[in-house]
Amino acid sequence: MSEQVIRLAVGDYEQLMVFLARAFGYRSTDWFAANLAVLYEPTEASMRCNFAVKKDGRIVGNVGLFPFEMSIGGHTFRVAGIGGVSTDPDERKSGLMKLIMDPVMAEIQQEKFPISWLGGQRQRYRYWGYERAGCCVRAVLNSANVRHEPLWQQSVPLKLEPITGPGEFVQAAMELHAAQAYRCLRRPEHFFNHLRQWSGRPVAARAEGGTGRVVAYAVQNSGSPGIDELVAADVPSGLGLLRSLIERDGSLTVTLNSALDPLAQAVLTMAESARVEETGNW
Repeated sequence: MSEQVIRLAVGDYEQLMVFLARAFGYRSTDWFAANLAVLYEPTEASMRCNFAVKKDGRIVGNVGLFPFEMSIGGHTFRVAGIGGVSTDPDERKSGLMKLIMDPVMAEIQQEKFPISWLGGQRQRYRYWGYERAGCCVRAVLNSANVRHEPLWQQSVPLKLEPITGPGEFVQAAMELHAAQAYRCLRRPEHFFNHLRQWSGRPVAARAEGGTGRVVAYAVQNSGSPGIDELVAADVPSGLGLLRSLIERDGSLTVTLNSALDPLAQAVLTMAESARVEETGNW
């Protein structure tokens, strides 16, 4: 294949949004701009994260290399995040993915990233050294669990408030997030966009009858009732938020970062079912 891999520029932004929507099967051409605004901004710095191949001036393949940082026990690590791996439906099985992934991996090595992460099919990314790893907990909870489990009964329901934009709730969520021993570092100006990625619906939880401070927040996903991110000041606050959601919605699935998290241990004790899963390809 004679096509060359290039770094995209700000002038390619609109075309990239249309290409990604077509490649991933979204009807709305602004889906990525609306739901992944943290990754896709119409700026030179953001667009240079995208390695692409064009044919006759049209994007036919793309891989995003999105650097971010993780804090683990007070130590900060640079991470090479891979996303938006995509090929035009009419160009699949033509070797485009390998053509683009090879220079992306060379860039990761040249920039000396100690860690790299991506989602996606296990064997596909093994060719470049990735393997399923990490540890998170996914638990299924329902109203019967709350009714019959004494530990749930000891939790105090909290007042739920939707987080609809920058303001008091986002500031409180930022402070809760920053107190975690394990977290991805988020720029303050991007924090709200992080919460609403993938059509997420963030909610804050107030204590003391709904008039006190925010003691927990969660991000509900857009599919089946579920929580993709839950951060609380302490275990009782986390359980109180979950109990409030269960009493409102009837059931939900919650994903917690680590089986070692004290909140995860409490949820495992009281859930209808739970399992430990990998966190992605590393």
